[in-house]
Parts: sequence; structure tokens; C-alpha cells
Amino acid sequence: MLKRLIILATLAAAWVSALWFGVAPDFGQWSLPRLAAVHALPPLFCGGLWLGWRRWRDRVAEARTRAMEERAEEERQAGEENARRLATEESQRNRFGCDCRAVALAQVSAGDGDVPLAEMCQGVYLSSFESSAADVDERAEVVAHLRSGMHEALGAIYASSPAAVSLPLYVVPPGEARADEFVNAVRGVQHALIEEGGLLFDGVRDPGRILQLAEDGGVLSALLRLFEQNPGLAVVLLGTDSPWLQAQNTDEEEEAVGAGKPGQGVFAMLLTHPDFVSDDADSALEKDEALRSRPVLARLHRPAMARMSGGKTRANVLARTLGKALDEARRYAGMDKMLPACDGVEANEQEGGGGSTCSWLVHNAGTPANCGVHMAGLGVALLEHGIELDPFDEATNISTVAGDLGDALDVGMLSVAVARAAATQGAALCVEFRRDATLSIFFARAPESAEMSMG
Repeated sequence: MLKRLIILATLAAAWVSALWFGVAPDFGQWSLPRLAAVHALPPLFCGGLWLGWRRWRDRVAEARTRAMEERAEEERQAGEENARRLATEESQRNRFGCDCRAVALAQVSAGDGDVPLAEMCQGVYLSSFESSAADVDERAEVVAHLRSGMHEALGAIYASSPAAVSLPLYVVPPGEARADEFVNAVRGVQHALIEEGGLLFDGVRDPGRILQLAEDGGVLSALLRLFEQNPGLAVVLLGTDSPWLQAQNTDEEEEAVGAGKPGQGVFAMLLTHPDFVSDDADSALEKDEALRSRPVLARLHRPAMARMSGGKTRANVLARTLGKALDEARRYAGMDKMLPACDGVEANEQEGGGGSTCSWLVHNAGTPANCGVHMAGLGVALLEHGIELDPFDEATNISTVAGDLGDALDVGMLSVAVARAAATQGAALCVEFRRDATLSIFFARAPESAEMSMG
């Protein structure tokens, strides 16, 4: 206000000075109202113009500032929404899994453990291999030796769903076998099963392709990459090996460190994409009322990988490594209550998230003679995460129950985890101590919500 008065007074003084000393009219001839008007009106008019200009400039500046603030707010909200969308997409990608609709564990070696390998239930086939009682040719090649087990495992899968005969068959062969020899043996088993099945496989002329699974990062990671790239896919997975036979052929029964006595096993699984919808209309699928009518036994979730420190690992260090990987695995399985917060985004509850009861543990921590550090670290990690499972009595230790499964270990642990989840109707936690000094932790969850629809 004072500034305005000073400016008005300055304008009046300047105008009066100019009027009296510049223009200098004969004021004696002017009337008093005219004299007052000529002195007052010009400064008032100029002052009014200046004040009007100032108000217009302030309104323009205020509008510009308001527009900038609104644009900044829109950009902030858009950034938050984008961050939330990216976090949700990342969470959904991490929570991707594949469904297992049938599993067969055939001719699995019987170890020394008190806990059985798995329990029989609908969709799960189990048979054991007794080396002392089995009528086997110890001089046979590994493929020939495992042929009967492959016949048994694939037969169980195809009997549960004849439509699976026409699906691609991904194999994880023994390391000692030649790829072409193994594929030919599997193809022979398929044709034999089709001939034995008769009308069961009526309409299936040729079984599906046989492909070797690229195991980069482990079997489960490779499977999930395959399903992510091929929505609607359904496959059969076959993994087998027999370190027991190799030990017989070399007259050695040396126990691999932590792996258990030489064993063997043939494992087959029927796996589908979570959104699997078959568009095949051949008669085999029609007779089976479509492959997707098979109930889901369990969903296999993305594994969390971690590297163990080289050399001799201490139990407390291993427990921290296991704990971090377990947190990640729970997030991948949707068993954490919260979505991780990101810049500008508060942690939000997951859709369909929340805790879930862990009902069984599957691991290969080692035999009683050398499992001390692994079991101690595992026990501490479970306790710190509120998973009340005894790693001895409420767990399947593959190293003691089945022994060394060789190259079939990954598929074997997948199969056992699914079988245990299906039997307990809960979540089976699988912890694999890999030969390359890495850890793989994942969950197999039985269907328990609309997200795990059986189709």
C-alpha cells in the first residue's frame, strides 16, 4: 500500500512539475474545477493504468504457477501410478508358475531314512527300486537299465491322461547316456505304451516331439522360461539317472559327499501353463474331456537362487543366505503379505496374497554323517521365518530317503515337492543344495484359492 502511495505521489509531482515548468499555461484564465482536473486526473489515470497492469501481471503469474503446480502434480501422480504398475507387473512376473496335474516317481531307490519318499494320492504314482531284490543286469547300459522305469513312469502319466501322449516330451537324460540313444529308447517306450493302450490311445498316430530341456539355472527355471514364452503350453517332463548302476559297473560304491549312497529314479510330470486352454480337437483329447480337466496337484513357483560361500561354510552364515533366499521364494509364491515398496509407492497388499501354511519340507541337506552345517543353517532359517517344521521328522531328505539321484536330482525334487503338497493340501518348501555351490529354494502349493483354479 505504501509503495502504491509513493508511486502515485511521484507521478503527481512529476506531472505538476512538467505542467508548471514545461507547459506553463496561463492558469489565471482557468476556472478552479478545470485547474483541479488538469492537475489531478493525469496522475490518477497513469496510476490506475499502472495498478491495472500490475494486477493483470500478477493474475498471469498466478495462473502460470497454478498450471505448473497442476502439471507437476499430474506428473507426480503419473509417476506413482507407473511405479505401482511396474511393481505390480514385476510381482506378477515373479509369481508366475506352472501347474502339475500328474506325477510319477518310478523305481526310486530305497534309502535308509525313516520318512517315506512321498505318499500315494490321486494323480501321484510311486514305486521303489530294491537293488538287492531286483532282477537287473549290472553290466547293462544305463539307458537299457532304466527302460522299464521309463515305461512305468510314462505309463502312469499317460494312463492318468491319455491326451498327454500327443504333448511334447522334454527329457533330462543321464549324463552317461548318448542323446540319440536315449531319445530312441524313450520313443520306443512311447510306441510300446500306445500299442499296449489299445483303444485308450485311439486316434493318436504319433506321440509328441521329444526335446532335451536346456537346464540353464536349473530345471524349474528352464521350465518357467518355456511356459512364459508359450502361453497355453502343456508338456510332459521326464528325468532319470542311475548312479547305482554306474557304481555297480565300476565295482565302487563310493558315496558322493552329501549326496547319499548311489541311487536311482525315474520321474515324470504332466505340466501345464496356468492359463492352459487346449485348442487340439483330436479324438484322444475329446475322450479325456480335454487335458485341462485334470485337477491341479500343485503349482510350482519360481525358485530363488543364492550362492553359498566357497570352502567350509559356517552354520550362521548359511542361515543368513538361506533366510534371504527364503524371503525371495515366499515373495515369488505369493506367501508374503506385502508387495515391496518402491520410490513414491507405499507397500500395498497383494491381491490374493497373505501368508500360507507350509506343510512339508523337501531338501537334500546330506546324510547324517555330513549334514550338520546344512541342517543347522536350515533349522535356524526356518525358525527365524516362523516355519515350524522339523527338518528331520517333517521333511523328506532326498540324500537319505533315495540317495544320490545323479542328473535326475532336479526333476526328482520337483516330483517329491508336488507329491507332498498334493498329499498335505498345503505348501511344500523345497531346498536344494546344488553341486555348483548354489542354493535353489521354491514352493509347490496345492490349489487353495481362485488363483489356483483347476480349470
